[in-house]
Amino acid sequence: MKKFFSILMIVFVLLSQVFSLKDIAFSEGNQPKAPYLSFEVNPNPIGSMQLVSLNVGVDSSFGELPSPSKICFDIPSVLIRQSSDFQNQQLPDYLTWLSTEDDGDNTHICYELDTTGQQYFTFSIQFTSAMLLEGTVDPSYDFTATLNDTVISKDTVMIHPGTTGDPHFAKFRKFATDPVDGLGLLDLNYPNYNMYELVFNRDFSGEFQDVVIQDQLAKGTQLDASFPGWSEIPGNRGISVNGLRVYQIDGSVPIGQENRKYVTEEFLDAIFYDENTGEFTVNLGTVDQNISYVVQYAVEVTDGSLGTYTNTATLTKEGSNAITKKSTEKIKSNGSGKGFFEKAVDKTEITLPDRDLTYNLKVGGVGYTLPAGTIFFDYLPDGVEFKGIKSDSNKTFELVSVEGNKVTFKTTKELVNYTENLFFDVSYEGNSFPETLNNTAYIEKDTGTYYSNTVSTVAKGNRSAVLTKKDDVNGQSLKGAHFDLYNESNELIKEDLTTNEDGIIMVDNLEIGIYHFIETVPPEGYILDETPIIVEILNSQVEPVQVVKTNKKMVGAVQLTKKDNLNEQSLKGAYFNLYNASDELVKEALITDENGLVAVDNLEPGVYQFVETKAPDGYLLDETPVVFEIIASQTEPVQVSKTNKKMLGEVILTKTADTNNGKKLEGAVFELKDSNGIVLKNQLSTNSQGELTVKDLEPGDYQFVETKAPDGYLLDETPVVFEIIASQTEPVQVSKTNKKMLGEVILTKTADTNNGKKLEGAVFELKDSNGIVLKNQLSTNSQGELTVKDLEPGDYQFVETKAPKGYELDEMPISFTIATNQTQTIRVNKVNKKSNTVENETSDDKTNSPNLPVDKNQANKQNQIPALGESPQSMLAFLGVSILFILIILIMGKKRVRK
Repeated sequence: MKKFFSILMIVFVLLSQVFSLKDIAFSEGNQPKAPYLSFEVNPNPIGSMQLVSLNVGVDSSFGELPSPSKICFDIPSVLIRQSSDFQNQQLPDYLTWLSTEDDGDNTHICYELDTTGQQYFTFSIQFTSAMLLEGTVDPSYDFTATLNDTVISKDTVMIHPGTTGDPHFAKFRKFATDPVDGLGLLDLNYPNYNMYELVFNRDFSGEFQDVVIQDQLAKGTQLDASFPGWSEIPGNRGISVNGLRVYQIDGSVPIGQENRKYVTEEFLDAIFYDENTGEFTVNLGTVDQNISYVVQYAVEVTDGSLGTYTNTATLTKEGSNAITKKSTEKIKSNGSGKGFFEKAVDKTEITLPDRDLTYNLKVGGVGYTLPAGTIFFDYLPDGVEFKGIKSDSNKTFELVSVEGNKVTFKTTKELVNYTENLFFDVSYEGNSFPETLNNTAYIEKDTGTYYSNTVSTVAKGNRSAVLTKKDDVNGQSLKGAHFDLYNESNELIKEDLTTNEDGIIMVDNLEIGIYHFIETVPPEGYILDETPIIVEILNSQVEPVQVVKTNKKMVGAVQLTKKDNLNEQSLKGAYFNLYNASDELVKEALITDENGLVAVDNLEPGVYQFVETKAPDGYLLDETPVVFEIIASQTEPVQVSKTNKKMLGEVILTKTADTNNGKKLEGAVFELKDSNGIVLKNQLSTNSQGELTVKDLEPGDYQFVETKAPDGYLLDETPVVFEIIASQTEPVQVSKTNKKMLGEVILTKTADTNNGKKLEGAVFELKDSNGIVLKNQLSTNSQGELTVKDLEPGDYQFVETKAPKGYELDEMPISFTIATNQTQTIRVNKVNKKSNTVENETSDDKTNSPNLPVDKNQANKQNQIPALGESPQSMLAFLGVSILFILIILIMGKKRVRK
């Protein structure tokens, strides 16, 4: 017995190390339950050809249901009219049919349940019962539901054969039924779910004549024109009357084969629907014994405020009384649905001095009702205190009690199709760091207690460090000191931290470890002290680490400013050495910054001098010492300055011709402009060597622009761009070429009669003053002109090599001169005499061919001859004048040749 108690004690000690009291939130009888499955069959008992509902409820804690899950049903096969009902009905979006298998005794139906983000569900599966005849069925049967092959629920159902009345005609609703009052549940949002079937001759009992089905839809409903029918039934499903269809069942088809088929097209002329009254009629006419007809339709709710909705169907046929079937429904409020229960927190980490958290209880459901008075409770982690409800915008929750770390709430009203949030504030008042604060909420339902997801927050101790900067003598707080913060590995963590008006720098959210501050800039008037200031951040730290750094006042300081000697622009990059009165080197390689400054502090009283060792880029070195004195008790830096002259540049432009082996050109005139186009110098002329020189140019971009070309050359205003670079020692060399100014001549060819008619087709050669042919085959155009361009200055002559047709060749040269700088086109003229031979030939042609058409030019020639006179005397006079005119031209030509 002692050994037994010893073992028991060891086990108890071990278990106490695994479970702390805060983990045991419930007593043995109140532990959160595993997934719970509720299952009920309605109606009970079941009669022939009735709509049977399998009403299912699933409740679980967060994460307890796999996603997806599987739910299956075992139903006695003898009770099922057609097994396709389980696949073909409208299902909630989270439920998917998987399989239907019949083993002869039971039909096994399985669905996939999507549990993503959801914890509880309610839904119904419907099927139509078979014809249940006395002696063919048992008094009762067991129905079984199974969740994920482990959770099982059963319901025993009684059977009442033949309780549905006349087997010839039945009305079935194909949607959910309220298990309490038996009313159908109409869906406001999904009218396709609200499906009915009117069945005639379902027992194949005989042949019938004049069969008519009438149906008066309930007030506040209408046919759903979007109802698609069932895709697994063969036939033309696309034909309907406002979504109403007819299909037949052929009783002669062997069992196991498809015996259904849509036949709506056969009754299009026999279906009548009045949208105003909500009544439709289907005239089936003669119905054979082996044929059963099903009228299939769905309704849309147009007014959801009427409470109940009664739909009445009536069958009439030859030789019997009318049969009436009614179905009463209500709007679905607690049919198929899904819901969830979540916990959230606003922070996953808090660091002192922050201790506050906000928790959120979030409950939601679609098609699911949560009763008023539903209890929620929350066991807060150790050290966490409830502060109060922060937000409950819809007044949905009520605080029931706070008992220790247990906070209890309840719903104040029924929640239907809802999503509600309850925010409440808490504070971590513990002093244990770091601490992980895990929190889970719970909900109490009729089926048990279920928990939400767990949220976690890590509470960290104070991770702050405070540095205070003070004067080393009077303890005055010093602002403006700059520090960098490094970790133990000498890695830069924070840069350029500056003390405020109170001389304080505060750094938050540091990791556990050792750090050091390094001063980079002292307060104004104080000496820099780069000694590291060590701080250590501990795990259990509640208050910030406090450190103090003192500074000594600066004994003496100097600032040298480097400037341009003309415009006083600050110059960076000048190097200086600092010497004391004994000519000893104190500081070397001091460089002026962007503002042209060199600052030296911590100088003892005495005389010093700066000596420039390297000038700024583009400036001349000036080694003249800059002398200054540091005086005891000096509070302001000594100010000295040093100016430099710029190192100026030089440019040479060379002007050449673009021909003549680059002949140097004198007399070209230029302007010098800066990069902005401002004229700096003008009237700059090239000398006899074709050069112009400009000196004393500051570094920068420039351009020469030609304003006057050399004589005989064309002006070219294209800028010649160049750059003067700092420290340049040789002149910049640039060049500019010019094209010669070329001339142009136009020769006009005219007849010596007929008012100087312009002659086309005269051909000339162009020769230079030495008689060398420069161009040939130059022909006059229709205006009697030929043009020659691009002629250099000089003497030229045209020589005719072919006269116009009908005119005499005149080889007398026509001389002309292209002058230097000539801008006007030279014009010369050449006159030709008519050829007598041509005239006679023309006359003969006219005589011999009086009826031939002549061209326009020929007509002109004919018109010219009478102008000379019709008598021989007139012709002789004309010849005499022509000879005289030719002699004058020859004399003038010789004079020009002599010149």
